[in-house]
Amino acid sequence: MFRLFALLAATVPLAALVAPVQAIHTPAHASDSWQVVFESEPNNDNGAADPLAMGDEMHAAIGVAGDVDCFRFVAVANQEVLFETHPGDIGWTIMGIFSDDGTQLAVDGLHGDHPYSRIQFVFPSDGTYFVKVAHFAFDGTGTYILAAGAPGVVPLSSTSLGRVKSRFAD
Repeated sequence: MFRLFALLAATVPLAALVAPVQAIHTPAHASDSWQVVFESEPNNDNGAADPLAMGDEMHAAIGVAGDVDCFRFVAVANQEVLFETHPGDIGWTIMGIFSDDGTQLAVDGLHGDHPYSRIQFVFPSDGTYFVKVAHFAFDGTGTYILAAGAPGVVPLSSTSLGRVKSRFAD
């Protein structure tokens, strides 16, 4: 785990590591409450990805060490979305956003002392994208919640760590 932390610390701007965690706001077009949905298994690759939409609160679990959960998100150009993982019993998570062709667009695994992942992202074009979540060190298991909503703040800079991509490979 220290090696992965060192990789992230060496390539992520310090401001991104210590940025305060801010709450997801319910999208204007959503109802007053989040829609609770549940992950299905297997969902380890793009072909088996579970659908995820704005306002979803996906209840999920990493069932075995090394498991990667994959979620399909359909976006429109310039749509800004905040993805966050929330407490379960998994501990630290790592999350990435990928294009339909597998290109890594953003990743987050450390957020100060917050053990869960947060990515605020503006999608470059209409299309299908994939959000992948795993245990931070890829050796743990446990439950978590993945929320997708409209951000209420100015976006943070996206981070891209191409060397982490292999951990999420299909």
